[in-house]
Amino acid sequence: MNFEIFLERAKNCPKQRLAVASPEDESVLDAVLAAEREGLIEAILIGNEEIIRKMTHSEKIVNAQSTEEAAALAVGMIRAGEADILMKGLLDTRTLLRAVVNSETGIREQKLLSHITLFSLPDFPRLLAASDCAMVISPGIEEKRSIIENAALFMRRIGVRNPKIALISATEKTNPKLPSSVEASELTDHFRNEKDFMVALRDLTELNLKALDVVRSIIVRNVEKGLLPNYAKGLIDIKTQYNTIGVIGIYEAIKTFGYVKEDEFGNTFYTDEAFAFAKKLFSVIHTTKDHFALDKDYMINVEAIPGESAAAKMQAADEILYPETVVKDLPLYGNQFIPLGIKTTLHERIRIASAFDEYCNGGSILHVNIEAPFQNKEQAWNMLDYITDQGVTYFAFNTKIQACEYNHAFFGKKCPECGGPVATEYTRIVGFYTPIKTWSKKRKEEYELREWEDFSNEQEVRVG
Repeated sequence: MNFEIFLERAKNCPKQRLAVASPEDESVLDAVLAAEREGLIEAILIGNEEIIRKMTHSEKIVNAQSTEEAAALAVGMIRAGEADILMKGLLDTRTLLRAVVNSETGIREQKLLSHITLFSLPDFPRLLAASDCAMVISPGIEEKRSIIENAALFMRRIGVRNPKIALISATEKTNPKLPSSVEASELTDHFRNEKDFMVALRDLTELNLKALDVVRSIIVRNVEKGLLPNYAKGLIDIKTQYNTIGVIGIYEAIKTFGYVKEDEFGNTFYTDEAFAFAKKLFSVIHTTKDHFALDKDYMINVEAIPGESAAAKMQAADEILYPETVVKDLPLYGNQFIPLGIKTTLHERIRIASAFDEYCNGGSILHVNIEAPFQNKEQAWNMLDYITDQGVTYFAFNTKIQACEYNHAFFGKKCPECGGPVATEYTRIVGFYTPIKTWSKKRKEEYELREWEDFSNEQEVRVG
C-alpha cells in the first residue's frame, strides 16, 4: 500500500476529531489544516488562544495557560470520548507523555508505549514504518516483542493486512557474541507461529464474512419475492439487522501459544502475553471485518457466542485432525473468555472480562457462579460495585435453582413445599435458566467441572 491508497482509504473513513496540544507552530498548523481540507479530521486546538487566533481562523480553540495544561486538556478529551486522535504540537515530548501515562487521568492501556515513524519514499512502491526510533532507548527482548506487536497492530489498523517485519542487527546471521542477533532469532521464531495463526484467522474471517453475505442476499431475495411475511409486513427490517461474526475457543487459542500459568492451588491465570495476543487476535478480526464492510450497506459485529453444538463439533474435529496440539481441558471448546469449567479465581475472571469485553461489540457475558443467593442486599451491592468498577460491561450472577418432582423451585436439598428431594437442577445456559438434564452430553460433562462461589454465613463480599 502506498501513500495515495492510504489517503483514499482514510477519506472513506468517518471524520476523526483531532485534539492538538499546543499548536502554536506553523508546521503543525499547516499539517492540521491540510488534513482538514482533505476532509479527514475536525481539529480542536488547545493552547494559547491569543497566539493561535493570530495564526489561524479555526473556530474550535480551547485556551490553556501552559503546555502542561494543554497536554492535560487534550488527553482529557481523548479519555472522555470528546476527541479521537491526540497530536503533539509545540511542547516537549515528556510533557505530553506525562499526561498520557498519568495513573488517574491518563489514557495509557498497557505497560510499554512505543514510537512509530511512518514514511513514504518517492521511488519505493509502499509505505514503510520504523519502530522504535524515539522512546524506548535500550529495549530488552520483552520490550522488543511489545514494540513489534504495537507496530504490527498499527499497520493492520491502517490497512496493511499482513505486515512484513525486519529486525535490524549488525549481522545477518545469529552470533552468540552479538545479543541483538540472538534476540532477533528468538523473536523471529516466536512471531513465525503467531503470524501463521493470524494469517489463517484473517483468511477464515474473510470466508465467514463472504458466507454471511451470501446468506443475507438470499434473505433479501426472498423478502422481495414475498416469501418472508414478517419482513413483508414490516415487523422486521433487514436494514436494521447485523451480520455477526461468532467467536468461541479464545481460551484454547491462548493456551496453545503457552500464554497461561497456574498457581500452587491449580488456578489458571492469563499472562501479560495472553492479553497482548488477544488484542492482536481481535484486531485481525475487526480489521478484516471493517475492510469487508467498506462497500456494504449493512453493519457487521463481533460476538462471543454460546455455539453449543459448534463448540463440541469443532473440538471433536480438531481431536482427529490435530491430535498432538489440540487443547482438551474441557469436553467442548469454551464459550467465555475463560471458560466456567477452568479452575481460576473470581478476581481473575473479572480481570479477563474487563479487558476483553470491548473486543466483542455484538455482546459477551461474564457468568459469576454463586452457590446460592446472596445472604443480604449489602453482599450483592458490594459484588455489583466491584465488578462494574473493574470495567465489565455485561455480566450475570448465576445461581443454581433446585426443583422437586413437582417442579417446586427452591435452594437446598429438600423442597420446603412438599418435602420432596431434588429431582432436577436449573442454571443459566446462554440467557435462560434451563434444567441441566436437558443439556447436551458434552455440556453436562463440562458442568461437573465448574466451581461455585460460596457467600454463605453472611460473610462480607470483598474481592481483590
